[in-house]
Amino acid sequence: MFMDGKFSNLSSGERDEYFNLLQSHMDALYERNGLVDEESTYAALNSRSMNEKLHQEFLEGIRNDPKMAEYVGRLGIALS
Repeated sequence: MFMDGKFSNLSSGERDEYFNLLQSHMDALYERNGLVDEESTYAALNSRSMNEKLHQEFLEGIRNDPKMAEYVGRLGIALS
């Protein structure tokens, strides 16, 4: 499944680590912003200003995580 395209740049262990780190970043982002249930998450993601705040905070977290920054670079994912 992930061997097509960009993910072929990572070994299966690296892919596992990438997705685990990604989930960890998402969980921490949601927790920091009080997104604890479907209702709060839905409201935040449908608010243009809150969605942008979450997006910028997420990107900052990825940039500040050396391993994630390495992985997104190897995957060719632009952090913008």
